[in-house]
Amino acid sequence: MWAGFIHLIIGNLFIGILEGLLLGFIFRLSKWKSILWMIAANYVSSWAGMIIIGFAKHNFEDITIYQVTSYLWTALFIAYLVTLLLEWPFIWMAMKDKTGPWKKSIFATLIVQTVSYALLAGCWYYPASGISLLRDTILVPTTNFTQNKNAVVYFVNSSDGDVYKICLDGSSLTKIETLNLKTEWAAMSLVENPQNDTLDLVCYSESRDRDKEKIIIFESLIPENLAHLYFQSEPQWQSYQYETVDLRHPQNRQWRAYTRFWPIEGLTLENESTKESIHLAMETPFLAWYARQATILPNDEVVFEVGGQICLFDRQSRKLALLAKGYGPVVLLEDSMNNQKSESQSSDSTQAPKGSP
Repeated sequence: MWAGFIHLIIGNLFIGILEGLLLGFIFRLSKWKSILWMIAANYVSSWAGMIIIGFAKHNFEDITIYQVTSYLWTALFIAYLVTLLLEWPFIWMAMKDKTGPWKKSIFATLIVQTVSYALLAGCWYYPASGISLLRDTILVPTTNFTQNKNAVVYFVNSSDGDVYKICLDGSSLTKIETLNLKTEWAAMSLVENPQNDTLDLVCYSESRDRDKEKIIIFESLIPENLAHLYFQSEPQWQSYQYETVDLRHPQNRQWRAYTRFWPIEGLTLENESTKESIHLAMETPFLAWYARQATILPNDEVVFEVGGQICLFDRQSRKLALLAKGYGPVVLLEDSMNNQKSESQSSDSTQAPKGSP
C-alpha cells in the first residue's frame, strides 16, 4: 500500500525523469523537453490506472488462492498495455518535430515502457509487495491433509451471507442460520454468556460505518470447564482484529500465530525460542487481502481468513488449502465438546443451548 502511495505522489517524478533521459538519449531529443513530457505522462497514466483498478476490483472478488497467480500476471500485462496506450500521445508530442513521428513514437513507447516496467516491477514493487502467501507455501486442492479430523469451522458464507458449519477436512457443509449479511466484515465469535460462565457462539455484523450488531447463534455452546480454552476478548473494532485462539496443549505451544491489520502484515507464525518465523501475506498494486481471525490447532495447523477465504495452513509441511469462501471463522474441536456434553447431560448440570450445533 505504501509503495503505491509513494509511486503516485513522488515516484512519478523520478520515473518521468528517467524515461525522459532515456527517450532523449536514444532518439536524440531535447532532454528537458522529453523529461517534462514524460513526467506529465507518468502522472496521467498512474492516476488513471488507479481509478481503473478501483472500478474493476469488484469484478475479481471470486479470485481464490488457486487463481491469484495467473490473475496477477494477467493484470500486469494489461497494465503494461494500458500504459503504452496512455503514454504514447505524450511521447508523440515530444517527437513530433522528428521525421516520421508516428512510427518512431510507437517504437519509442515500446522501448521506454519496457525498460521502465522492468525496473519498476523488479526494483520497487516486487521487494515492497507481499506475495509470501503463494511464494512460501505449497498449494494443495483440498484440506483433507488435516490431522484434526475432529475440528469443525463456523463461518459466514460470502455468497449468501448466512452462517455455515463445515468439517475441517471439507466434508459435511451445513447451513446453520439464515442472516443474509452483505458485509465483508461479518465474523463469528465466542463471547461470555452474561448469565453463567459458558460461551455463546455469536455473529457480528460489521458495516463500513462500524455500527456493529451481535446476533446469538448458540447460547452456552462452550461449557464452563472449556471456556478458558476458547475464550477470546471482544473484537477490536477499530482495527477489525481478534486474538488468536490456541487449541493446543500448553506443552506444545512453541509456535504462536497472530494477524495484523494491514494486508502486508498478514499472518505470522513465530517460534519464541528459536526466533524462527513464517510470514504469509498478499498485497500487490492489483490485489490486497486482509488476514484475520486465526485459530491454531494441534500439530501447528492454522485456520484463518484471508481475502474472504477460510484457509488451512500446516506449518510443518507448508501446505495451504482453501476450505470455504467466507468470513470470520470460529473453530471447535468436537471430540472435547462431545465428551463434555455427555458428562453434562448425565449430571443435568448445564443449560440447554439456543439450538443444536
